[in-house]
Amino acid sequence: MTKKAVGRPGAAPAKPVSDRRAAAAARRGQELPAATPAKRPAAGLGQADTAPRPTRPVAAKASTATAPAKATRIKVQAKKMGYYGHERRRVGDVFVVDRAQFNPSWMAPVDAGTKLQRTTGREELRKKHDEILQMKNADRVATAEHEVEDTGDNPLDAD
Repeated sequence: MTKKAVGRPGAAPAKPVSDRRAAAAARRGQELPAATPAKRPAAGLGQADTAPRPTRPVAAKASTATAPAKATRIKVQAKKMGYYGHERRRVGDVFVVDRAQFNPSWMAPVDAGTKLQRTTGREELRKKHDEILQMKNADRVATAEHEVEDTGDNPLDAD
């Protein structure tokens, strides 16, 4: 496919900008410099800076086999509900925190071999519902034991 010329019908295709500038300068009787350096946009205005950047010397990394690094993250268990990492942590949840963000008021450190555990909201609701049903059933059993006693002194039983 060929690209159609935009503009008047039958007009010649547009010349590059450098050719038009040269023609305009020739009509005025002026000469253009042989090579005009292109202006570079200021850095940060959406154009990439193409100038080579100075390189920084890279320090050699120390071998981890010779110098053990101090662990910066530890496994903890939630003693009560709290928030860490934009998530609600419920009682019993085991998760990993940065040592600097450890909070002893609601976290307890655990062994590194402890399996991670997270309680979802649905699991928490199911657990609360089961607790409520157990309490109701315990009350029914306790009241049923008292009603079962029959001393025979009931005046409504006229047998």
